[in-house]
Amino acid sequence: MDDTEQKLMPRQGTGMIKSLNFISEHRSKLLAPLAQNTAAALLLTASYAVAVQLILSFLHPSQSGLPWAQIIWGGLIANLLLGYFYLIRGYTRNSMRIGHQISTTLRLKLCSHIQKLPLSFLKKNTPSKITGTLLNDMVYTESVFSVYIYELAASLLIPCLLMLALAIMNWQIAAAALCAIFTAIPFLLMSYRSASDSSPEYMEAKAKTDHSMQEYLEGIRELKGADRTGERFLPFIHHNDAMQRISLNIETRLGIYCQTYTGILDLIFVVIFVLGSLAHSKNNLSLAVLIFLLCMANRLIEPMQMLGMFLTEFRFALGALGRVMDIFKEKPLPTEIGFKKPADGSFSFNSVSFSYGGEQVLKNICIHAPEGSVTALVGESGSGKTTVTNLLLRFWDADTGSIHVGGTDIKTMDQQELYSLFSVVFQDVYLFNDTIMNNIRMGKSNATDDEVIEAARLACCHDFIMMLKDGYNTGVGQNGAMLSGGERQRIAIARAILAQAPILVLDEATASIDPENELQIQRGLNNLIQGRTLLVIAHRLSTIRYADQILVLQQGRIVEQGTHDELIELKGSYHHLWEAQESIKSWSVR
Repeated sequence: MDDTEQKLMPRQGTGMIKSLNFISEHRSKLLAPLAQNTAAALLLTASYAVAVQLILSFLHPSQSGLPWAQIIWGGLIANLLLGYFYLIRGYTRNSMRIGHQISTTLRLKLCSHIQKLPLSFLKKNTPSKITGTLLNDMVYTESVFSVYIYELAASLLIPCLLMLALAIMNWQIAAAALCAIFTAIPFLLMSYRSASDSSPEYMEAKAKTDHSMQEYLEGIRELKGADRTGERFLPFIHHNDAMQRISLNIETRLGIYCQTYTGILDLIFVVIFVLGSLAHSKNNLSLAVLIFLLCMANRLIEPMQMLGMFLTEFRFALGALGRVMDIFKEKPLPTEIGFKKPADGSFSFNSVSFSYGGEQVLKNICIHAPEGSVTALVGESGSGKTTVTNLLLRFWDADTGSIHVGGTDIKTMDQQELYSLFSVVFQDVYLFNDTIMNNIRMGKSNATDDEVIEAARLACCHDFIMMLKDGYNTGVGQNGAMLSGGERQRIAIARAILAQAPILVLDEATASIDPENELQIQRGLNNLIQGRTLLVIAHRLSTIRYADQILVLQQGRIVEQGTHDELIELKGSYHHLWEAQESIKSWSVR
């Protein structure tokens, strides 16, 4: 299992402790349903005892001929059952309400916490794993507070009380029943241990299956176009088969232990019946007591068998809660003291180095971008361009050196203060399944329709929007599926324009723009950056020809720096990239 999977797997010791600690924090909320369920179980048990008296009243009717005993015992049973159903009704409502409240609050806190975590957390954990924790594990977590705690408490209390009653009435029979219970308990513990040991293995297999299906569905369009739908479905089949094998193995082991446990418990009734009948035949036990013992034996077996089921399920639920607690253990990047309000929209990198996965990605990077300037980063794939923007946005912290915005160290800013200084258009644009108007308005939640339209004009997407049937009210579909790549890119640019942040970051933002609109986009960006600082990761060098400074990165180092004309004259790496792109323009299909 790799580090990614371990992040969401339960740890056998600490995960259990964290889960139990979290449960104890909410113990005051659990008291009412716990008391109601326990009281209901006691009433149901008492009704068994009263039922014995009712049976005896029929076996030994009153000499007066009036069924007073039957009426009294029958009425008492009716009242006990009414009380039982009343308590069960209250218990069900309270337990479900508390379970929903705790899980809803926990889910919101978890989402809020994930928002504060650095990008490294999201890189280490795939969306399918995080989604699995937010959805599947939270369902198990809810069941802890809505079912398992109360049922386990009742399943433990009732057998203890009944064993005490058996011991008072006939200690020999109670001792025999206790021997059967002690014989069954090791199989219950083995079932619990098996569930504990199997949980990480199963969750790992499930996470791989979910991820392979998500990957397949996300790439279905490309797979259909390449006629590879069947071939690329094989990884999902492989992971699904592996999960099925693991699940079957777990269920088989648990089934053997659980069936053995319940089978031994069933012998308790046989033991009490045989020993009680022998005692009755020797006049050492009355018929009334024998019937009572048999009824209590049945009542004793039921909660103990339920205990086996609930305890195993409870262990899986604790594992799920442990995975939720593991995410809370992840810490946001710390905020250092010494904050002062940024003086302007400039930014600088001062001897910054950064490593990821044991490999040095950036080496001694020094950048100074004055307010209102355009800084472009160019270089081959993997040279460190995107890492520069990730560090500027503090998705990670640099190993050495410092990064300042407006003269203020970004480590002294809280997340909200820092992000308010930036508008970002990433290489992989994500649009929400909403209207174009609302997707652009995400840049400024209180923007008017006119402001949204003006931002769209500057991003050169107003014309194509107006050609759509519903204009700005057109739905973009899941992740903008109803729009082309270039159209999605321009919507994202409009969103960034609307935000009006002092620093604009474009990560390969013009890579998907068609040639017809490239000049318009460039003009729109030129209008946009008036009074703003622009950092561009360039794919097409023609879009950064008029940048104030161009930085050429190779293997994490800045190897060239200057304007377009200066770098062309230098005839170095930038000149080589420029010549390569210019030669492509003359290429055609023959």
